[in-house]
Amino acid sequence: MIYFALFFVYFLGNGAYFSGFSPYVLGNYPAESAAIFLSSQIASPAGTLLAGVTTDKTRLLRWPLFVCVSSLVVFQFLFFSVLSPLWTIVSSICLRFFLSAAGQILVIATLESGGARFARARTAGTVGFCVIQIVLYLLAETLVAHSSAEFGRWTAAFYSIGMILALFVPLKRKTHEPYYFSEAVQRMFRGSAPAFFVASFFFYLCYQLVDYYIGRFLEMRHGISAVYLGWGLSVFLEILLMPFTALLFEKFHTRSLFVLAIAAGALRFLWLGVAATSEIPAVFAQLLHGLHFAGYYAGVIFLLRRYFPAHLYGTGHALFSGFAMSCGGIAGNMLTAYMLGKSPGVSSFAIVFLGAAGIHILLIGAFYFMRLPGGAVSHSARTEAENPPAV
Repeated sequence: MIYFALFFVYFLGNGAYFSGFSPYVLGNYPAESAAIFLSSQIASPAGTLLAGVTTDKTRLLRWPLFVCVSSLVVFQFLFFSVLSPLWTIVSSICLRFFLSAAGQILVIATLESGGARFARARTAGTVGFCVIQIVLYLLAETLVAHSSAEFGRWTAAFYSIGMILALFVPLKRKTHEPYYFSEAVQRMFRGSAPAFFVASFFFYLCYQLVDYYIGRFLEMRHGISAVYLGWGLSVFLEILLMPFTALLFEKFHTRSLFVLAIAAGALRFLWLGVAATSEIPAVFAQLLHGLHFAGYYAGVIFLLRRYFPAHLYGTGHALFSGFAMSCGGIAGNMLTAYMLGKSPGVSSFAIVFLGAAGIHILLIGAFYFMRLPGGAVSHSARTEAENPPAV
């Protein structure tokens, strides 16, 4: 139960941050927004890498998680304090660093727990994310009247509960295997791993639109309440899908689930692109987030546990995050910032969204020809996904 509670609290704070991030930055720091977005994207893989290597090498869990969650209380408060642009960039870097580090340690700890089911515990996080979006939606008019930054500051208090919960996480991991960073790097270049890493680079090149720009776009089209309504709708399918990911991997080929997730993303971006210049309500495109994000995310977790043994999983996940999520996200952010910088209106958003839809369609073909591990996932693989081995 401790991991259910930790995921729930973590995503209460995380949800408040991500839904308010884009409107807050673009509304208060339009000239510095690209620098803030870029710096946070660089900080994210750094946090994931340090956390992954630290937990793999030292086997420590409890105190690194406690330090990371404690830091979130401080830096989420500072980030939403409307400081000077320089201090906002500094606080953004620190916040994203510790958000990624805490999330990485939490995933590793949950996967290692024989009593926890990762997919179900992660669903508790999705529920937490949904709860905070509902609260934000109900308070939308109040936030406009006062300050969304003020709400962002006090949501940092959610992490205070996480600090207490972190003290109940096991002190150390169970693995006793020798750790070699070079071994994890070598495994990046075996089998289908390189093709998967490259394809994921382009997936996250497009997906950064969700984290960094979609909130501002929804605010421009439908007002601030649409931002929170959209994020609330986004997790609806995720809540339904996430608990059954292990069963889906047993019943269907891994490739099929990736193709389904990417197809949902293509439709989502196509919807947003068309809605940018028409009367179609853009907010309902967020309903596809569950298939788009959760489907791909579950596939990543599954494949990385195939590519990397358990004692290297933290490092393997960090390498994937650094290359695919961060480098892909940075490239996408630079392209998007360039497009929106030339013309910040909804027409530029339309071009960006339609371009992302086109890349997703190409990715469907790439995954169709990719030789992913195994055929249909075996029962033993499902057992490993639901009950990760204690190593």
